[in-house]
Amino acid sequence: PKLPIVILTGQDDLDEAIELLKCGAQEYINKNDITAYKLVRCVSYAKERINNELQLRNELSESTKRYKQLEQISKHDFLTQLPNRSYFESVISQNLYNAMRTGKSLALLYMDLNGFKKINDTYGHEVGDELLKQVAYRLKDGSRRTDFIARLGGDEFVILTDQLEYRSEVFSLVSRILKGFEKSFHIGHHKISCQPSIGVAYYPEGST
Repeated sequence: PKLPIVILTGQDDLDEAIELLKCGAQEYINKNDITAYKLVRCVSYAKERINNELQLRNELSESTKRYKQLEQISKHDFLTQLPNRSYFESVISQNLYNAMRTGKSLALLYMDLNGFKKINDTYGHEVGDELLKQVAYRLKDGSRRTDFIARLGGDEFVILTDQLEYRSEVFSLVSRILKGFEKSFHIGHHKISCQPSIGVAYYPEGST
């Protein structure tokens, strides 16, 4: 792909020349009309064009990479790397529509951390931030692969389940999450106990 291609042909067909260029050739020359000067110029143009193509390809690749990075930043919480409120709102809208179409249930678990403000005031915001990171990890560890976890802000988190066959599926999920908080959090020299409060809402009882 980095090699300039020159098509040398006995046919003088403009449509064919255009098709060859679309297939990746950089230049097209008729051998019945060839001279040393034309051949040198043709090869020179082919080199210039392949270099321009490669440069453009690299720029597009970098642009795509930057776009993906910006998209990742815009959709995720900087601290915990979980999806943020904006991303969550777009996902729940789609999931509610899918649940309505299939006639199945969804569950939304809303939780915050008991005494988080006191932890911040006592140990400082750096410890509080590290606690939120560890909480995010434990939530991911206790949830199922199909559950969607997001941080809404502060110490507020949500877990949106996949479509449910039975509501009792949520009880085991809540139990696993609570079990994940039984162990203390170790942050620096501090050993901190922290428990969540969790509320559950169901669709279709809650339609929004």
